[in-house]
This record gives sequence, structure tokens and C-alpha cells, in this order.
Amino acid sequence: MIYNNSSRIEINKSAVENNIEFIREQIGDTVTLSSVVKANAYGHGIERMVPLLESFGVHHFSVFSSFE
Repeated sequence: MIYNNSSRIEINKSAVENNIEFIREQIGDTVTLSSVVKANAYGHGIERMVPLLESFGVHHFSVFSSFE
């Protein structure tokens, strides 16, 4: 895996929570919400993003391959 250290990404937890709440309002509570975390959560880091998303009620994740 190639890492490029020329960029920095900051995740705003309340913005993530607001986004998930907005999506839930659109799809309802009976639909399974799947978060795509392929490519190391698009550079955000699976190790950080999955627990964060789980804390907001996301329990299904999609990846590109079983390697991920």
C-alpha cells in the first residue's frame, strides 16, 4: 500500500453524525445502511472510521475485496 504524507485529512465527528442522521431520515430505519470503506476508508483509515461509524449506528460495511 502506498501512503502519501503530503496531505492531511481531518474528520469532524459531529458532521459525520449529522450526515448519517440525514441519510437515515431519507431511507428510514428499516433499510440497512452500508458504509463503503474500500481503499482504507478512502485514506481516512479503516481502524478509525469503522468504530466511529459503528458509534453512530452503522453496522454494515462494504469493501473492494476480502483483502481489505
